[in-house]
Amino acid sequence: MKRILAAIDFSDGTEAVLFKTLEMVKAFNAELSIVHAEPEGNVYAREEDNREYLDGIFLRIDLIRKKFQEYNIFPYMKQGSGSASKCILRECERFRPDLVIIGAHKHSKIVRIFSEHIREDLIAKASCPLMLVRPDDHEGSFVSKDLNFS
Repeated sequence: MKRILAAIDFSDGTEAVLFKTLEMVKAFNAELSIVHAEPEGNVYAREEDNREYLDGIFLRIDLIRKKFQEYNIFPYMKQGSGSASKCILRECERFRPDLVIIGAHKHSKIVRIFSEHIREDLIAKASCPLMLVRPDDHEGSFVSKDLNFS
């Protein structure tokens, strides 16, 4: 296994995905790409609110990149917009991973149904195995206790 793609969304499962990704990349000495998909509907009416929101996203992405660098892992970080499954599949085409790591969610029934749709889409279309990580697979803070992913 030479290439691993981790998909993050800053939900309650992001910490577990990052810990599992670190474990797998170290175990296989693999290259890493991390993709974050921002839904198209996340736009604020006022431009300055939208800018502040996006600045927060980029800050989180930069902190994750720096944390991996502490382990001598230099991930390719990709920020996408639109459908999560389409963003992940586009990065799969570009990066050609041997494994995709995605998170499960602890949410309401409607959000679980939506998340299941993303997983089903990826299972049907991804050209490599998927690893699904539950939020409770790891406790602790990967990036910072002050950086809230929920």
